[in-house]
Amino acid sequence: MLLALGAAPAAVAVVLYAAGNGVWSIARGTVPLALFSAARYPVVMGGWRRPT
Repeated sequence: MLLALGAAPAAVAVVLYAAGNGVWSIARGTVPLALFSAARYPVVMGGWRRPT
């Protein structure tokens, strides 16, 4: 749609990157909650964030 409006390819890339980044930030917090129980969520997220 942006190309049809005459937007430059770089602008399209920026918009798509920003949209993907927004979806990723939401999914990063909600997908583990959907996969694991609410009781295990803090343990799993803490394990993923722990430095090795």
